[in-house]
Amino acid sequence: MSDNYSGTSGKGLAHFSSSEQWTVYNTDNSHLPNNDILSLYKDIDNSLWVGTYNGLAHLTFPQPRLANLSGKRAVLLIHPEPIRGHNTHTIGEKISGSIYNSLLNRYYRNDEIYFLAYKPDIDINQDYHADKNAVDAPVTFLQKSQGATPRAITKADIRQAFSWAQNQGVLNQPLLVVIVGHGMNDGNILLNPATNETLSGAELGVMLNDYQQATQNQAIVILESAYSGALLPALQGQNRVIVSSTTTDQAVQYDPNLLGRDAFSSQYFHALRRGGNFHSAFYEAKRNYTQTPQLDDDGDGMITSRDEQGRVTAQLCLNGCFTPKASQGVYRNGDTIRVTLPPLPVDKDQYVGIALPDGSIFVLSDFNAFSSLGTSLPLWQGGDVMLEVPVNAGLPRGTYPLFLLRVPYGVNPLENPELWELNVGSLVVG
Repeated sequence: MSDNYSGTSGKGLAHFSSSEQWTVYNTDNSHLPNNDILSLYKDIDNSLWVGTYNGLAHLTFPQPRLANLSGKRAVLLIHPEPIRGHNTHTIGEKISGSIYNSLLNRYYRNDEIYFLAYKPDIDINQDYHADKNAVDAPVTFLQKSQGATPRAITKADIRQAFSWAQNQGVLNQPLLVVIVGHGMNDGNILLNPATNETLSGAELGVMLNDYQQATQNQAIVILESAYSGALLPALQGQNRVIVSSTTTDQAVQYDPNLLGRDAFSSQYFHALRRGGNFHSAFYEAKRNYTQTPQLDDDGDGMITSRDEQGRVTAQLCLNGCFTPKASQGVYRNGDTIRVTLPPLPVDKDQYVGIALPDGSIFVLSDFNAFSSLGTSLPLWQGGDVMLEVPVNAGLPRGTYPLFLLRVPYGVNPLENPELWELNVGSLVVG
């Protein structure tokens, strides 16, 4: 059975899916300008043009995806109101929106992201329309449209957010806690400019401790605020990673003309979206950042040389790593190298390759179908096994990097490097 759309008089647009589920789109949950539907036209891109009594709307619908790439996951995205200044509100919204978009691009669903924001009608995807289903608390877009007054975030709201996360149960990926806010001189995060209520590191630490004791889930905390390095000691804990955008004594320095694109967290999540792990993405973002972000890889509340090694964060990616997987770490004579690929989302094309210890790169279009890297990339046409090669005395010894590149379906990767999602694994022949 195919998808069907039906226009109604006063009730919006009704959708009956191939899985026999009804969904109604109206002015409360979509960009429809009016609930009286006059005409419908579906174009070749599977989007819908809708004629209403109040003008024309163009609705796009997400293509089917293999959304459950890494099992169960959850995110707390917290954006308190900043103090008023030159573009401070807009910058904070843009940073939060950029993070939210990166999560969506890495297949997090809306119901897996608890967005706590002082403003109910934030524009997440920067299409100049409020995203009506993004903000979950303290006041949603729908509640505001029904007369509720937006308000500042409180500590009780944040505790409620952690309660929501706890109710998600055991996760397959770390709980991600991201705070985009205004940091005070002591590192505390401003919640309400009118009352000067703040959230201290100790208070946030208690919430984290309670959550992790109840669930045993790993947690990654990312702080985008001034002086946020001061919070690291109070946030220390086992099974925890802490990232701050600044040191103890650094304010943030955003270019007001860039509207948050130069923020550490914007660049960090951009690198994570492209497939980098939490360790490599940190250093990629750090290279392009004017302040000094901090990475506490082991949750001990201190920045040491051990953190630079990325013992924990190098193994973690946003919604799971999609690295080609060797059947064992080290191969010797008589072994058979076997490399498999993770599941591919249906809206992506992928390209695979392997480098020899001398740096020569080969690409594969199918199982064991090797060709030298040239001016074009052959699309991977095979299944989930990339290669099987017996190890003998003639095979070069050393490390073999394994490449998996993904781009949106139908996109030429050589012409669109900004759309790359790249993971790199390795195997060793000894």
